[in-house]
Amino acid sequence: MIHRYLSIFFALFFSSIVVADTYSQSGVITEKANQTGTLIISGKVYKVDNQTFIHGLLPVGEVGPSIPVGYAIGFNTSRAKTDDKNNDLPYISEIWPLSK
Repeated sequence: MIHRYLSIFFALFFSSIVVADTYSQSGVITEKANQTGTLIISGKVYKVDNQTFIHGLLPVGEVGPSIPVGYAIGFNTSRAKTDDKNNDLPYISEIWPLSK
């Protein structure tokens, strides 16, 4: 009987473990761009918004992530939204915190 419960437990436990996606780029926030919907990472400007998925705990402002200067992150980019005036900027779709 206990083997049955252990089997069910392990099946549920291992099925709940999801292989984490990895980030394709990384960098350090080099300048704070308050409330503009942009992040400046290693001197390059990227677009973010409230749809940017954050893998971990990072502060979020009204228009997207609000990450302090000097903070290292991993991130993935995707095509910018066409209804946006800053659609020439690369859009960050996901962020992973790398430093505390």
